[in-house]
Amino acid sequence: MQQQEGFELTDPVQRPRLLQSLIANQWSHHGDQTQTLCNAVTEQPGAELAFGRADASRAVDYARTIAGPALRCMGFHDRAQRLRALARILRDNRAALYRESLTVGATRHDCQLDVDGGIARLSAMAGQALKSLPNARMLHLEDGSHHGGATGSQQILAPLTGVALHVTAMDNPVSGLLEQIVPALIAGVPCVIRPARDTAAVSERLVKLIHESDILPDGTLQLIYCDIMDVLDHLSAGDAVSFSGSRTAAQKIRQHTVVSSGLVRFQSCETGLSAAILGSDVVSGSPEFSFFLHEIRSEMTLRAGQRRHAVRRILLPRYREAEVVDHLAKALSETVIGWPDDPATQMGTLVSRKHMETVQNALSGLQREADVVSGPVEVAAEGAGAFLSPVLLHCEQPAYAKSIHHTLAQGPVATVMAYDSLCDAIAMANLAPCSRFSNVFTNDSPLAQEAAACLTSAEGQVRICGSDMARQALELVPDRTVPRLFATAHNHQVCGAQDIRRSVAAYMMRTEIHAPPQLLTALTGRWVEGAETRCNGHPFRKSLETLRIGDQLITASRRISEEDVEQFAHFTGDVFYAHMDREAARAHPFFDDRVAHGQLVVSFANGLLVDPAPGPVLANIGSDNLRFHAPVYFGDCLHVRVTCKEISPRASAPFGDVRWDCCVLNACGAVVARFDLLTLVMKSWPPLPTETSPAAGAVQPATQIAATDQVAVTHPAE
Repeated sequence: MQQQEGFELTDPVQRPRLLQSLIANQWSHHGDQTQTLCNAVTEQPGAELAFGRADASRAVDYARTIAGPALRCMGFHDRAQRLRALARILRDNRAALYRESLTVGATRHDCQLDVDGGIARLSAMAGQALKSLPNARMLHLEDGSHHGGATGSQQILAPLTGVALHVTAMDNPVSGLLEQIVPALIAGVPCVIRPARDTAAVSERLVKLIHESDILPDGTLQLIYCDIMDVLDHLSAGDAVSFSGSRTAAQKIRQHTVVSSGLVRFQSCETGLSAAILGSDVVSGSPEFSFFLHEIRSEMTLRAGQRRHAVRRILLPRYREAEVVDHLAKALSETVIGWPDDPATQMGTLVSRKHMETVQNALSGLQREADVVSGPVEVAAEGAGAFLSPVLLHCEQPAYAKSIHHTLAQGPVATVMAYDSLCDAIAMANLAPCSRFSNVFTNDSPLAQEAAACLTSAEGQVRICGSDMARQALELVPDRTVPRLFATAHNHQVCGAQDIRRSVAAYMMRTEIHAPPQLLTALTGRWVEGAETRCNGHPFRKSLETLRIGDQLITASRRISEEDVEQFAHFTGDVFYAHMDREAARAHPFFDDRVAHGQLVVSFANGLLVDPAPGPVLANIGSDNLRFHAPVYFGDCLHVRVTCKEISPRASAPFGDVRWDCCVLNACGAVVARFDLLTLVMKSWPPLPTETSPAAGAVQPATQIAATDQVAVTHPAE
């Protein structure tokens, strides 16, 4: 019995199996077109899919009419909580995904990076949404404005009212699919998935696990196999398309009327001819050189070199070309190629015999301008599996070649070429029209700066790879078999807190609402100046149960003295002349005399508005939009008008976030400073006793999933 981390990998499924579409919450296998998918190793029929033109219309209509309204009724936190619960279920049932991945040539190590990595990314993105997005149904782009008239305005982002079509690639059928759908689901947009057909069996198994968990509303995810153009024919305004795959297919989609007219949003992540440049400062035997050899070998063998952004072009200093080529050829010759489920196997097969033929055709084109240096290219016999050994090519005149910069062989193929200067290397790297990543291996800062500034063809990232990066990646993923470039990029994608808001916003529409302040506050859930306020006790004494948007406190006044300013200046070290030197301050173009520190004004404001006794307000976690509008002179009396601006309860905690509008005014009523104070406030006060958690294995209704972070759900059968 073969095991991977405690679960069985023996395949109990009778082959070939029928792949089903998920349309209108029903699984079915029917259609006027069929396609047989063979096991990439044995070339025996493994699965059969069926599809028809009517599938697209039914799926899109159901998503718009049923799933969309159900998703939009939830807030960001509710949707994110469900995705975190889903990640736990997928993690417990990942053996089924491993088994399907083995049939398309992925090794156990490939499965670990794709399956386990994709589930970790799902959980991390959902967790980041809980931290950085409000518990609301919309996002506010900026503060609402009200200039004393009858109406105010507020810009918001609301979910698209249509459907998100996700066209996935074959290289990472689990992590790629999850990474595409998570932002749309957090935004509140239902998804129709059209997977790459070569790896459709893995995608179908993943969607089946998600559907059987019964965590997401009906129709949130649908799976179809029909032609992409048929689906585009049914899209309209309010829909979005997310594409991963070849540049040719992306161009075809761009030419469709609904995309070219701008009616439908289009995001594309295309295959590319990524480059790796070895700096002239890197010498043999150094950590940087060992790092380079390890990375190139990993890039060519991970997932049998089929990753969209794997290194395809290797640029070396001319004086070291022969030496480095020998090292690379030796490293590649040591690769263990074999059956994917064998723990000793380092590289499996390509996803199918058909794809292998495509790679071989591209390789034939490359050989017109480059020579094979890693040994003869052996074509596997019919029925022997889609095995292809790593192929290292060498181009003698890369500056005059075309195919090596334009032809993509999406397999274990890379071309070595020499450069005479860094300018030559950059020019050659920029010859490829679709270079998603450029990697520069160097520890020379001037060289790295020039490369980063000039590698303009890298539409995604320019990565400077040195010994520090190797050590950092090793700390992130201690397993030495994991390629460091993959590890670093993967960690960035999982932990990129600053990107989650932008990713979600791609599935939302920008709207500016004009309405009377009171109505605007009710519509957006954020207080706008001019809306109703209530002074009925100190708002810091209220829990979320009793606190309401518009609750307000006008504090007592405090006089600013010269002693206050001088004590603050000497205590903090801020002895700027405008605070301490009367003559210099009077010569200042903005001030009439010495002024109080801005941070002193903010500190006094916090002191005026706070209630010191223990209560529902737990902590001040920061401030936003701080601006100083007028100078504060000695003798000025200041008071604060603090208004509850926004309330966002956290779904998985006994407290929530409250945003307060803090306006500091002088005795004349002029605003001298304004900022948003951010606090954590208990949902109830005094705190309720901790409730006993449900027994292990208990089943909760899907509607209660968002109420707790630790959800007991029934795991779907594998």
